[in-house]
Amino acid sequence: MVASLAVGGVFLLVMIAASVRAAIVLPADARIALHFGSVERCYRVPKRAGLVIWPAAGAAALGVLGGIAASSLASDWVPGVRDVLVPAALCVLLGFQAGALVMAARAGGDAVNGDAGQGGGPYHLEGPLTGGTVSGTVRTGRPHEDRQQPGQGDAGPASR
Repeated sequence: MVASLAVGGVFLLVMIAASVRAAIVLPADARIALHFGSVERCYRVPKRAGLVIWPAAGAAALGVLGGIAASSLASDWVPGVRDVLVPAALCVLLGFQAGALVMAARAGGDAVNGDAGQGGGPYHLEGPLTGGTVSGTVRTGRPHEDRQQPGQGDAGPASR
């Protein structure tokens, strides 16, 4: 259990060091991504707030999960789960922080999904995948296939 908290503490120190380095390297107008589960829930916050929020989330995870793993709540858990829970959670948070910092370094100050106009952000496509132009996309190939086809649907087991 002590080794688990020590490794979690090392991950927290790496998160703090990454924020300190990003504070020096990133431009002043950089925006840091905060992920809440998906691309649709990815918000960009100012540099200073983002560089504080990620290590604070790591410290909160270390405190909460370390407290749960060391408490009587986890007394019936498999010892391996108690030993791996804190480092695994902090490793995931460190990975998300590193991704957010890399995305901030590449994007400069652009939007996440590429709707920032000229800059476009990291997910910007130069042209549509269909071969047309951006303003008047020519639909080629097969139409969208989400319609029901004959023989499918809720006709019941007798028609199948």
